[in-house]
Amino acid sequence: MKSKEYQLGVINSKISELLTTNDFETLKTSDNLDFIEYLFNSNLILSKELINDDLGLSLNHCLENEVSKYIGNNHIIYKYFFDKDYFEIDKLNELFDKLELENNLRVIFSKYHSIKNIILGLRMLDNDISFNEYKNYVLNSDEYSGEFLEKSYKLGKNDLVSFSNSLYNLNLNISDNLVEIEKKLNKYFYSYIKDYSYSYDFYEVLLYYIFIRNRQNENLKSLYYIGDVYYEWTNIY
Repeated sequence: MKSKEYQLGVINSKISELLTTNDFETLKTSDNLDFIEYLFNSNLILSKELINDDLGLSLNHCLENEVSKYIGNNHIIYKYFFDKDYFEIDKLNELFDKLELENNLRVIFSKYHSIKNIILGLRMLDNDISFNEYKNYVLNSDEYSGEFLEKSYKLGKNDLVSFSNSLYNLNLNISDNLVEIEKKLNKYFYSYIKDYSYSYDFYEVLLYYIFIRNRQNENLKSLYYIGDVYYEWTNIY
């Protein structure tokens, strides 16, 4: 087993190899074969033959394979992102609750969960879904109480947007559509976790790396299938 200091160095090296805006511009002009060749040569997929002809599955499998080499498949981080037995909401909450209150991994997941809940809440409100249905999909978070979220949800979109602005010190507009709001909330989260890329704790940096790789993977899928990136990428890391 490699020391955590050695693995930290490896992760920091991998962060420096994340794709740049120039890389994405290059890929925009590539045909599908060259696109896949580029990803394979960049060690972002394990084979030029896509799993079930699905780029997303292939990208995720490569990341899963890499992370398992660092921490095995029993660590909470691995289970959270890659273990299908933990993909249900109650299982993810179970993993979250196992983290100690002062643990920075819990702090990061708490922030992530809080934003996911807001985004999901706005989507469900847009479809007139009741709070009783929505609460079945709420992830545990230390950012706010369940009672506060319930109150805000029942008051509607305007209150949930105002709640988000107050909680995250943002300037979301009530007139923004859901896609614009989601992008702003996601941008806030990725700006927030960037600080952890400078941590000396291996697990904190690994968690940051997984989030960023997942975002990169989403952009690669978007570029491959519809010809453009979904998330803003400039200076993301």
